[in-house]
Parts: sequence; structure tokens; C-alpha cells
Amino acid sequence: MADKIFRVNMTTLTTSIEEVPADWAGHGGRGLTSTIVAAEVEPTCHPLGPNNKLVFAPGLLSGTSAANSGRLSIGGKSPLTGTIKEANSGGNAAQYFARCGIKAMIIEGQPPGRRTQTEQCQYFNQRSPREPAFWRPRRSRCSHGFQKNQIHHR
Repeated sequence: MADKIFRVNMTTLTTSIEEVPADWAGHGGRGLTSTIVAAEVEPTCHPLGPNNKLVFAPGLLSGTSAANSGRLSIGGKSPLTGTIKEANSGGNAAQYFARCGIKAMIIEGQPPGRRTQTEQCQYFNQRSPREPAFWRPRRSRCSHGFQKNQIHHR
């Protein structure tokens, strides 16, 4: 089965399946998520905005019987650093992706009725009444105030 890229557009609530570009054919996992984000996400876009993308990609050896090959990488533009960041998880998801011929799944856009960037920043800046006494807010600057009251351990 040929590898495909699945796109899920949350704004229009549509999906599409496309061929893997030749430039991306040799990539998998972290390399593929970073390549897609670098190619398709504007460097100046807000990480919580509609132009950021969330990319899920199994590793190159996923779907094989190789040991520890069931890793799924998830990448996008980080709200904390503003750079491309990646996380990965184990389990069967990467194996299922690879066996179904899914090279990557790209989630893009925002669902209708989602908070604006300013509302999102205000939501995250609210202090929780259950916040332990040994945590304190650290003040930092952000164009949208997202990191303004970020909580850090003393």
C-alpha cells in the first residue's frame, strides 16, 4: 500500500488524502513532522492560531517487527518557545498508521466557535483557586499575553 498524507481541516470540517511529495518520502517521525511544519506553517503565525498545524507521523520502522518501532511523533509550533517542537508516544497507534499506509496526519485550522487568541490568553492567565502555595507566577512578555502569568515552581 502506498503511503498517503491525511489532512483534517477543522475550519471547514473536511478531510482529504494526498500523495506524499517526493521531498518527504525519506522522512518519518520527528524528521517528517518538523519538515511539514517548516514547509507549511508561517514563522510569524500565532501557535494557538488557525495557521498552526498539528502533525502526527509514525517512524520509518513503524509497522515492522523491529523492536521499539512503535513510536508516533506529534509536532507543531510550540506556544512556549515559538519554535517547532515534537513529542512522541508509544503504543499501537504508530503501528496502525503504518500498516494502513498513513505517512502523516495533518490537523489544520480551528473549529467554528473556538476562542480568539485574546480570549485564549485571558483564559490561561486566570489563576486557579486550587493553586498550591509553593507555586508562584513568573511574569514575562508576550504579544498576546499568553506567557504573562505562566506558573513555575520556586
